Amino acid sequence: VRFGSNFAIRDDGILFASGAKIEGVLTASEGFIGGWTIASESIHKFTSPTYTGLASAGDTRFFAGASSLTATGSAPFNVKATGELTASDFLLDGGMITQ
Repeated sequence: VRFGSNFAIRDDGILFASGAKIEGVLTASEGFIGGWTIASESIHKFTSPTYTGLASAGDTRFFAGASSLTATGSAPFNVKATGELTASDFLLDGGMITQ
């Protein structure tokens, strides 16, 4: 079904909408948004040569600088589900660190 040159729905259910404004809840189990990959348990982006992203499962929940998606726990910046933070080269300016 085609409605002009900017909107169509194929017989397999694929929707084409150029310039669409979608309101409400958008649900996707996989796909791409602005160069980021949506996977079943993560959203991540590859910027050669490293990955940045977040995950809803596994030990590492936030990561930047990972050499691969299987090496997120050894990325230069990562935060584990336990709250453990690794930052291989950081600068803190102001504030306090207390125990």
